[in-house]
Amino acid sequence: IKRHNNAVQLLHKAIQASNLGGCYTLMDAGHLPGELMHTRLPKWLLPDVEDTARKQLRPDLLLIEGLTQRRTNNSPDNKRLRYKSRYTIHLFEVGYGNDTRLQDKVHTKMEQHKRLEELLKKAGWKVNYVTIPLGTTGGIHSTLTKTLQRTLKLNKTRTDRTCNRLHNMTVHTAHALIRKRRQLEYHSCTPGPG
Repeated sequence: IKRHNNAVQLLHKAIQASNLGGCYTLMDAGHLPGELMHTRLPKWLLPDVEDTARKQLRPDLLLIEGLTQRRTNNSPDNKRLRYKSRYTIHLFEVGYGNDTRLQDKVHTKMEQHKRLEELLKKAGWKVNYVTIPLGTTGGIHSTLTKTLQRTLKLNKTRTDRTCNRLHNMTVHTAHALIRKRRQLEYHSCTPGPG
């Protein structure tokens, strides 16, 4: 969970430096930095969906391009709903899987929030659903650079830096997990004082 949350937060940092920086943002991954105000979908986003069902829809990151956090705090719900066609909702879903079978993780993650994507479209929103598969030992899917450049409009330097940070963080986490496993194995095999 910590590795996943760290990856989502690294992605959020890249987004802040992109053309989507400053957009209304929801993040369901640990501590919320800066102006992020919510971890769950607000009622005005899907007014026809029951509260219990809506609260179960939890994408890693949701950004509404063209709508700022400040603007959502200062305008009544009905005003936001009137101008849905002006905005694009970007859903980002990060998932870890086998480094040599990352395409499988793409399919799994695409299915995870298919219902949310359909509900948002039915409610009149434009939706861009992006999956970001990462390998458990640091693998980066070949489509990630294209995704970062196309969706976030990051330049090559920022794209490479983001991919390197995701890779390095994952490698360090994998190393820490292996070390911890070895410690536990050693202590379970070592006879106690006796």
